Amino acid sequence: MQFCKQSMFQALNFGKYVFGTRVALFLISKGDQALIAKLLGSAALGYYSLAYSISNFPANFAAQMVIPLNLPLYSRLQDDLHTLRATYLKITQLLTLLLLPAI
Repeated sequence: MQFCKQSMFQALNFGKYVFGTRVALFLISKGDQALIAKLLGSAALGYYSLAYSISNFPANFAAQMVIPLNLPLYSRLQDDLHTLRATYLKITQLLTLLLLPAI
């Protein structure tokens, strides 16, 4: 096996966007907690975290039920792009219909 500089630079070029996306998602998902902890203290952060967990329970529960089923289904449909898109939209619509009242 031979080291290829061009392949390495292509991988690093692609990876910078993945890395940037991960950093942005981290800041979006944890920024509120850092702000609350800094401004209001750890007790307020505890209440906030508990309330957040309770409010997200229905969505998290549904995701834990549906996600393991989606991957095998989508992999079976990967060769039929039209059916894959239609199935994805139907599942998204169904989950939205079921979970929106819980939010």
